[in-house]
Amino acid sequence: MAATSDISLLAHDGTTTIVFTPSVAVANGSEYADTVSTAASPRRLVVKHIPSDAGNLSSSDVHSLSFSHYVADSVGVLRPATVTLTLRVPHAGPTANDRLDLVAFAKNFLTDANVTKLLIGGF
Repeated sequence: MAATSDISLLAHDGTTTIVFTPSVAVANGSEYADTVSTAASPRRLVVKHIPSDAGNLSSSDVHSLSFSHYVADSVGVLRPATVTLTLRVPHAGPTANDRLDLVAFAKNFLTDANVTKLLIGGF
């Protein structure tokens, strides 16, 4: 499925909207570019959908989001910081509410304090 629409998301300040626009097709998905980032410091979003054998109840479809921000280091090499979310959804078992609970846990965990603690090995 080709990406056809922009994705608008709030930045960490809660007031700035960042718009990701479809830019190129990638294997099993699409790459989006932040419309205000620069070539010197691009931000990207990659969305992928990897279907599995629908007839196999033990298999899972995989859906992923990967946000990256490339920033130059002290010698000018672009280095990415990346956050990836992967949803593996089996054809049998967990219900829609089960999946929504897991997504809510991830959203609620991702506070500034928890991310800082995670990055210093606090969990």
